Amino acid sequence: MQRLGRSLVSLSFCCALLAAALVSGCGDSGTSGSGGESGADPSDPKYAGRGSYAVGVTTVALRDREVEVWYPVDAGAVAGKTKSSYASFEVLPDGVVALLPPDLNIVVDMDAYRDVAVSRDGPFPILTFSHGAGGFRHAYSGFMTLLASHGMIAASIDHLEWGLLAQVGLRPDDAVDRDAGDVVLETVARLGEESGDAGSVLSGGVDVSRVATSGHSAGGRAAFALPERPEIKAMIGYATGGARDVDTDKSILLFVGAEDGGAGRLEEAYEGLTPIRRFVSVDNAGHNSFTDQCAIIHGGNNFLEDLVASGFPIPESLLGLAIDGCLPENLTPATFWDVTTHFTVATLRVAFGIDAEPVGLGDGVAAAFPDITMTYRHDP
Repeated sequence: MQRLGRSLVSLSFCCALLAAALVSGCGDSGTSGSGGESGADPSDPKYAGRGSYAVGVTTVALRDREVEVWYPVDAGAVAGKTKSSYASFEVLPDGVVALLPPDLNIVVDMDAYRDVAVSRDGPFPILTFSHGAGGFRHAYSGFMTLLASHGMIAASIDHLEWGLLAQVGLRPDDAVDRDAGDVVLETVARLGEESGDAGSVLSGGVDVSRVATSGHSAGGRAAFALPERPEIKAMIGYATGGARDVDTDKSILLFVGAEDGGAGRLEEAYEGLTPIRRFVSVDNAGHNSFTDQCAIIHGGNNFLEDLVASGFPIPESLLGLAIDGCLPENLTPATFWDVTTHFTVATLRVAFGIDAEPVGLGDGVAAAFPDITMTYRHDP
């Protein structure tokens, strides 16, 4: 099996962030750029990249599917332990795996540790995450790990209704279609049960009164399914639909790679939202820039071509989306995740009441990421 290591933020990137000139601003405006003048806290990309916590990972079972959960842990809890990983074929039936070339079963190393105890600093708020069409619960581990390192419970749900097996015609015949919102609510309830179980690695670590829902692409149907629930404080759509008809005064962040064919529609959806709303479109990134698999492809291994050649039935419509934003000329996915992490964490911290005022969500933050340009709009 091939192996993919987790990409880390380079020292030069960190130094450049510290040295970046910042410009503050406010209001609903479009901003872009890669430089700026010295400014105030609202323009500081404070949450870019990795946070202060080590990260644990565990699997939580729902009644008919599983959720992969990344969560904050104390540094001392992981001393001497081995980091976790997953194999790309884990979600496939054994009979299918037996027909595929073993060297395509790429192992992805995670910067997280399996089943270690959650940090005693909790309880921590929840971000549910719903993958896109053809996705599966592990596929965003690089991004989820970063979010958890900032003090979030990042719960990635397997949506069997539109996941990998459903898209390639391998979903079990007895599988039941469930409402996306119901699956999200069961996920939150199960996390609460785990937090109340003294024997769970999540014991005492989950705050079910502070929840945000998010999704990538088709996962928008879950991200925006429950705007009226009192425990849900914010909603986030990553290159997704579903936000256009949401009527809420809760915080909404829409985030996309500018090369995504749906970027314009997402900005139109932003126009129809009421405050609090934010829209970010990062240049030189695309639809699939959020995933581990994009990092594999960007690194020079377009394993999808080999999978198709071996007879694996990937729909043509998904193939184009799968490489969108993942070509050598695009931003590295790890760099894209750093930017996505900042806007996500900054949005959630103010929505959850952790930050009394927004940090790094003013106009000038668009110019604060070295060698990255973007469009950023916000209201307020």
